[in-house]
Amino acid sequence: MNGSPRPYNTSASQKNLSFSNCELIPMFQTLSTQNKVIRLRDKLFSVLYCLANNQDMLVSRDQLIDQCWDGNYYTGTQAVTHTIYHLRALLKQNKIDASITTLSKQGYLFSCGEQIIYLDSTSSDIPDLTLAH
Repeated sequence: MNGSPRPYNTSASQKNLSFSNCELIPMFQTLSTQNKVIRLRDKLFSVLYCLANNQDMLVSRDQLIDQCWDGNYYTGTQAVTHTIYHLRALLKQNKIDASITTLSKQGYLFSCGEQIIYLDSTSSDIPDLTLAH
């Protein structure tokens, strides 16, 4: 990435997002990899979707709190740190080629080795799920 990060994208669609051999599926709140489908808890999914939808763009802690915690700064401030920690572990554990970088006092950047692809939801069946904490 060259220069400063691009500004946050506020026009999030609810299409499936495909990246690094996996897919985020809003309809089922899942992360589907080549080997399994993981049902994500509400905030894990919301934060991952927000960051991935804004690939290589700076997303501030305040923007995450506003979008994923409905502006609840009392709960959201510590919860963002906790959620980012768990998302990094989830990506690593499932060998997903993507990363979440912290820019001190600025926010977070989601990066993966390829451009995010937006897909329309086509499946109504969902395989067996693993619940992520």
